[in-house]
Amino acid sequence: MASLLLRSSADWPITGTNTLSATVKVTELPSKVCVGQIHLGTGTPSSTKPLLELFYFATGEISLYIEQDPAGGNEVAHTAGNVPLGTKWSYVIGLSNDKITLVINGGATQNFTMSPTFNQENMYFKAGDYDQSTGSSTTVGAKVQFYALTFFHGA
Repeated sequence: MASLLLRSSADWPITGTNTLSATVKVTELPSKVCVGQIHLGTGTPSSTKPLLELFYFATGEISLYIEQDPAGGNEVAHTAGNVPLGTKWSYVIGLSNDKITLVINGGATQNFTMSPTFNQENMYFKAGDYDQSTGSSTTVGAKVQFYALTFFHGA
């Protein structure tokens, strides 16, 4: 029950300006790891899919996967940058109404459009080490270090 209360208090509407900023370094990775998300809020209990996920791959590729429907299963991948493994880098993920933005290392703003199927949803931010590698090893996994993490919600 406590986690549900924390999650619901983190929900925010898609109106206004909402950003998640992080400085991160991935030091070990067999395949890929998600380091940032905008997730559907508590008003959509049947969905476990995020609106978007920011993935870092072992090759250094950074890709933004944007879901097209709250039910999930229809992600569209967008290559967003490349940073060598073990290098500190930063990102800013933004959502304002139906406009998704992504900035990698202070570079140019990349713009995307959210599907209108999400218009009535609330969202919340997630950041962490969400290892997406497959296998049965208990000793191999992703290692992610966060150096800064901030969020903003405004008009």
